[in-house]
Amino acid sequence: MRILFYYYETGAYSRAWIYPHWDKELTQSGHSFTVINAYDRGHGLTRDEYDQYVVETVTREHQQEPVSMLLCSVRSDDMSADAVRRISDLGIPTINVTWDDTFLAHRVKEIAPAFDLYWVADPLALETMRGYGANVMFLPSAANPNVFQPEDVDEDIDLSFCGQRYGSRIYYVEELFKRGIDVDMYGVGWKSEEQGGDPLRQRRGLGLSAGLRHVAGSLSHRHGRTWARSALKRRMQRKSTDPALNERISSRTNPPLPFPDMIRLFSRSKMTLGFNELGHTYLLKHPLSVIRTRDFEAIASGACHFILRMPEWAPYFEEDRDVLCYASAEELADKVRFYLDPARDSARAEIRRNARNRAVQDHTWTQRFESISHELGVKS
Repeated sequence: MRILFYYYETGAYSRAWIYPHWDKELTQSGHSFTVINAYDRGHGLTRDEYDQYVVETVTREHQQEPVSMLLCSVRSDDMSADAVRRISDLGIPTINVTWDDTFLAHRVKEIAPAFDLYWVADPLALETMRGYGANVMFLPSAANPNVFQPEDVDEDIDLSFCGQRYGSRIYYVEELFKRGIDVDMYGVGWKSEEQGGDPLRQRRGLGLSAGLRHVAGSLSHRHGRTWARSALKRRMQRKSTDPALNERISSRTNPPLPFPDMIRLFSRSKMTLGFNELGHTYLLKHPLSVIRTRDFEAIASGACHFILRMPEWAPYFEEDRDVLCYASAEELADKVRFYLDPARDSARAEIRRNARNRAVQDHTWTQRFESISHELGVKS
């Protein structure tokens, strides 16, 4: 297949993500993968100008060599439905994927029905997207097993987590420390001097008006209202500070890791942590939760990895065989202690092997794109 990918590059991380995941795996599988970055046209342009750029670029690429599909990662503010249809009129199947559809679905409401296929990585997003009139398909995230793979290193770290500080991550990490279990963290926001704000909000640069529009949009669909309700509940909570606890956490905090070092960390760690509730919905009786790409990266790397117990995700990983699962901070702490016992070394090693095998067998990007091509009737 010849795949074109159109998106707005948001920084070095997005470039670093696309190459090891999509570009490298699909190329190694015999496909062609070409990136079209909207910002190559320039910054600060109108949507119409970006529309013209992508239509002209795709048309030129298609004339040079037939394109099998155009994959986009855009929202309604990024690309118009008319531009999508103009590309479809060339005979090129169009697909869109965004990773926050469960609670940010309103940001694609106008454009979603224009695509031949809308790919969601969370089954909770299916209902809202269908309501928008999109031809929607659920496919989980994945990881490139040729990049994310076990390394032959010593297990010199008991328990680790890669990611920034927000949402349920704060709760579980603090609860583990309170129970005498140290976690080695790699990411921003965990040190005492970095705390005091929402790193997601800071990174996205949401001003007051944009924030209000986001809240209004969230209230327009069911899971968005759940997200907003959990955020309100969090704001109403009395925030307690424990300087000693914060200092302990800070002392185990490290800078974010580039992919090669993160992959090595998965092998160095006896166990790794995944936190799956979205935002602050862990505060609710029925939280919104999803298996994240980071979970697939860890599992493909042969980590002995924890995820939240989520019945809707049971078909994808077998509990206590491929992954370790928890439903509460207490259960998580108990299982960490259980598997840290040297008598469980062989059990952890078995879970590592099973995780790697399951990832290679069922959770690669090549398999995901083959499912998409089958759905669209595109020869792969």
